[in-house]
Amino acid sequence: MANHLSARGRGGVGWPGAIGAASLLLAAAAAGCVVGDLGGDGGNEPPPGVVPAALGQAPLRRINRVEYDNTVRDLFKITSSPADAWPADGINSGFDNDISGQGATADLVDQMMRSAEQVADEATAKLDVLLPCAAQSGGDATACGTTFIEKYGHRAYRRALTQDDRDRLGKALSWGIGRGGLKTGVRLVITTLLQSPHFLYRPELGSPAADASEKTLALTDHEIATRLSYLLLSSCPDEALLAAADKGEVHTLEQVVAQTARLLDSPAGHASIGRFFHQWLPFDRLSKAVKSPQLFPEFTEATKTAMADGTTAFLDHVVFDAKEGSLRELMTANYAFVNADTAPLYGLKGSFGAKLEQATLKEPRAGLLTQVGVMAALADNVQSSPVARGKFIFQGLLCQPVGSPPANLPGAGVPPTPDPSKTTRERFDEHRKNPACASCHQVMDPLGFGLESYDAIGRYRATENGKAIDATGDLMLNGAHVSFDGAVELSKIVAESPLTRQCFASKWFTYSFGRPGGADDKATLAALQTSLAEPTSPLKQLFLAVTATTAFTRRNTPVLEACSQ
Repeated sequence: MANHLSARGRGGVGWPGAIGAASLLLAAAAAGCVVGDLGGDGGNEPPPGVVPAALGQAPLRRINRVEYDNTVRDLFKITSSPADAWPADGINSGFDNDISGQGATADLVDQMMRSAEQVADEATAKLDVLLPCAAQSGGDATACGTTFIEKYGHRAYRRALTQDDRDRLGKALSWGIGRGGLKTGVRLVITTLLQSPHFLYRPELGSPAADASEKTLALTDHEIATRLSYLLLSSCPDEALLAAADKGEVHTLEQVVAQTARLLDSPAGHASIGRFFHQWLPFDRLSKAVKSPQLFPEFTEATKTAMADGTTAFLDHVVFDAKEGSLRELMTANYAFVNADTAPLYGLKGSFGAKLEQATLKEPRAGLLTQVGVMAALADNVQSSPVARGKFIFQGLLCQPVGSPPANLPGAGVPPTPDPSKTTRERFDEHRKNPACASCHQVMDPLGFGLESYDAIGRYRATENGKAIDATGDLMLNGAHVSFDGAVELSKIVAESPLTRQCFASKWFTYSFGRPGGADDKATLAALQTSLAEPTSPLKQLFLAVTATTAFTRRNTPVLEACSQ
């Protein structure tokens, strides 16, 4: 990686030996080696102070596109988004921080170099703001540049600089000053910092074990601070967190939880929780949704934006401002955040402007599932989609597996053609009559039918094609069929189910650790699920709980396995 990411100037002008070799761990990762973990048993979360024999894996993680852009903005106060040009991050578990999708291709390495140069150009265009000593006439360029290395190297590497770091960055500074002055020197330092494995990756070597036979290692204060910041800020540690790590004050349970609470309540913390929801919920489908302009002229780009913003505001309110702030409130609340574009879709009358405002709903609606944006996302361009809606509940909210349709099945994945003589339910009922389709659709479709009172853009309707809407359905819970009539009853059942709370906790685990849970993660998953033991348990409690687990502050002793060539 060090060789591929060595800095170079425009036009291919390079300088030798500026970065040098990375640590064994980083070099092994760049060479294609696998950094594995010692195996171990799962079990219940240990009592405080008791460290389990082994934890789930903790592979080397790379910062993704969003994290890169946030980090360089926070470091250098730039306004662009250079990582937009990177290849898309691999998403195998539903989230873009998935470790399995964080490989480094030749194209990505090239884009990282270009991004580093772009950031350096934009940052040094206002060098006197970034580095006040640069504005001093007749000042010592080397001394001023060294001040830059100490300040920004510390934050970019998210730890104290070593003498080796200073020497390598100092060579870059000197080489640049000799060819173009302080601005060129600082520009080259920035490109070097941003192409270093110490910046692009999040190494977690842990503290040296007191006993060579230990199977787990405590992470250092800086490693824990980095985990916290990229989870809750999607960026590098802020100055307060980095200062606490420098003083060795980010390792006890009390210290970690206190920092978690502080970061969670920051604007960036709100935004990071929003990113989790945006990737878990069907926001991507909404952004790509197209509706028939003849049937739904109200569905404009402005309306689509207001739908997404309204659901975002609803989620943020439930987590951070609502009195209960629970999964039950998320699923059953009778309010929404609306503006002039979306208020009519909720059947609200009155004067509404462009700004979102909270409004109590009069129609039969309940929480997340009946948000107009969610309903519009989980629908086709001309009609509702009981399949998409049912699948989202079954797979997305209850974490139950859904099989793929049989290969070469005629009409698989194609919704029935609208028929003005039938309701959507009558058309989709054909799925369950076909034996090849029934195994999946007899589970998904009845859930989706519970949301049939909402059309393809989320408006409430009592009839379709002159016939009364039938929103009855059932689902299997704890070995028994549970019946419901309409979205309000369905939402209440989902809100009260332990499966929903377990599913939510597992999604947060996956987002927090960048991978699905495995056998050695049982204790951590159990701890997170316990934090949502009741339907009324605050969701914020879960977001805090993950950083209080042993898995968040320790890792397995790494074992370097064979390299792939």
